[in-house]
Amino acid sequence: LVAAAADADDGFAPNSLGTLGAAIELRSRLREVELERASSRGKRGDDGWEEIDGSYVRAPSGRAWGVVHFIGGAVLGSYPHIAYDAFLSRVSDDAGVVVVATPYDLGVDHGKISRECATKLNRAWAAFATREGYDLANTPVFAFGHSLGCKLHLVAACGDGEGDGDGESAAAKRTGHLFVAFNNATAADSVRLLEKFAKELVRKRAETATGGDASANAAFDGFMRNLPNLTAMAERAASAAGLDFTPSPAETLERAKRGFESPRATLLSFEEDDLDQNDELMEVLRHRYAMTTVSGDAPVSAVRLRGTHLTPVYFKLDGSKLSPAFGRLG
Repeated sequence: LVAAAADADDGFAPNSLGTLGAAIELRSRLREVELERASSRGKRGDDGWEEIDGSYVRAPSGRAWGVVHFIGGAVLGSYPHIAYDAFLSRVSDDAGVVVVATPYDLGVDHGKISRECATKLNRAWAAFATREGYDLANTPVFAFGHSLGCKLHLVAACGDGEGDGDGESAAAKRTGHLFVAFNNATAADSVRLLEKFAKELVRKRAETATGGDASANAAFDGFMRNLPNLTAMAERAASAAGLDFTPSPAETLERAKRGFESPRATLLSFEEDDLDQNDELMEVLRHRYAMTTVSGDAPVSAVRLRGTHLTPVYFKLDGSKLSPAFGRLG
């Protein structure tokens, strides 16, 4: 961990869990894809995304009626316009909304990351709305997160008294929240989660790229065998250093119980996802709405679909144009 953390060019925030080899490899591959795509933006074959003030914006073909602020999961959230491209493109086109995806680097201070994402949303949406003639004050803005991104949205919607005003104002104007596969793990648990996450992504990419060819899949076995060793080392280091996220999982749920503000919330889970913690969040939000709603059913609902934790993640890439190492991790 110490050696990896010393690499100032690995793109991760200080004191982050990105020092785990799988995370570094994945982010490196996503960065290569971003460079490949950036070189062709504005030309034929445009991917539909525009970078504005540090966020990635995608608009539907017609006039949008609303805005979706998307925050992705750990590592994948660094390049949301790549990792979630197909998913978010469908959201934008089918729902007729502008999608503003705010990237972030991994770190232990989730409150700070949450505020930074809210500030990025404000700046990007203000610039886009002014340019395209949208009503900045009255266009509805929805919060949409996947995995860790759900926690970041949740923290923003509770308020912590430490914002600079910019991020807080963005959170206060949400029309609703969609939490997809909410995850609220501790730092040590997140290392184990990353191992499981990386393995699933490897298999998914292998099946997509090779059609499940046995000989091709065998090439991934070395990486798979090394993951447990990397995980054990990172987990021990995190525990020994007393490393944990701020707010902690317990603090996050307590804040939601006392201060979550949103007209409505929908929790989406997948049948084959053992990383999802939506049940805990549902209990907390029902309690919160029971304390704040005058009468009637609590404006929180749950949806369950077929799929896994990675169902929202799609890679439609030509791997032959990228580093061969990309195939090792997806």
